Amino acid sequence: MFKPIERTAARERLGIDKSVFMVLFVGRLVEGKGVHIVLEIAKIMKDVEFYIIGDGPLREDVTRASLEARNVHYVGPVNNLSLPVWLSASNVLIVPSTGEEGFGRVIIEALACGIPVVGSNLGGIPEAIGPHVGKIVPPTPEEFMRAIREISRSPYSSQEIRRYAEERFSIKNAEIILRSLTDR
Repeated sequence: MFKPIERTAARERLGIDKSVFMVLFVGRLVEGKGVHIVLEIAKIMKDVEFYIIGDGPLREDVTRASLEARNVHYVGPVNNLSLPVWLSASNVLIVPSTGEEGFGRVIIEALACGIPVVGSNLGGIPEAIGPHVGKIVPPTPEEFMRAIREISRSPYSSQEIRRYAEERFSIKNAEIILRSLTDR
């Protein structure tokens, strides 16, 4: 499980203002991951800072958007040691996939850092997001904006999110579940 870092300390390490509301996208920059939804949202939600981590065929589109919009920041790919810092610095992770998606590891990593997740209602995404740790919405800019606004007005408990991740996704609990299934 990822270990969280205190948000203020994470933002200091990354040079991000502690007062901004930060939305993070982590994933391959391809059509099915919904990065275009992030860019659409950023055009409207000017008071929110959007950070995009990843690489792929849509890199040039994301780079261009980050040059044109003051609230879009293209980070590029990051290594696994840096990812917990980025997750801990953010207020919410968004997973706006528009295609059938498997069970996303980044969702579990965000939850382990105590970060709420807004994810598409497609594929395996809803399986990872419980009612008190994020929101599941159709993959449209309007629905993602609504969910982000709700989270910004009523923040989730980081401790509750981490507890959910530990109970649901830790290796220790996976072993217990597997044993109970094989002992039948």
